[in-house]
Amino acid sequence: MFYISKVGLKGTNGDSVIELTKGLNIVYGSSNSGKSIVVECIDYAFGDKETNIELEGYDTVYVVASHPQGDVMFSRKIGEGNVTISGNNPLVVPGSYSIKKNKKEEVPFVDDFLLKLMDMQPRKDIVVSKNWAKKNFTFRTCLNAFLIKQENIIRRDTQYLKCFRTN
Repeated sequence: MFYISKVGLKGTNGDSVIELTKGLNIVYGSSNSGKSIVVECIDYAFGDKETNIELEGYDTVYVVASHPQGDVMFSRKIGEGNVTISGNNPLVVPGSYSIKKNKKEEVPFVDDFLLKLMDMQPRKDIVVSKNWAKKNFTFRTCLNAFLIKQENIIRRDTQYLKCFRTN
């Protein structure tokens, strides 16, 4: 398992970073102080297809994940499709990882690597409906269990159980 120890932005404005600790981290502050950007950066660095990050002077998002075997850095240019992964962890094969599942397996899939960091087997089928329909279990399948975006805070259905829901 891992925890996120740093979240940052880089660019012509320099390096802007927030350091986190193991366990629950609560980011609070006044309106328009950057709280939502922290969550957006994490989601984007971990493979979200779209981003709401539009900050002048910053062009790269990065997240450092602390793992028992060593740190891993996820870095991604805003507007680009691949995530660069590096670090001193023996599980890391440094390089460019795709945010989309590649059937040809030419470029590694960032989601598979994130599951590997969590000691989980990638691409196992899980039941997703009452009709026993299946889909691959991915890191993004249960991301809402521990990373809650602002637009999902006030809603009728639960975010925590979203990855376990059967329709």
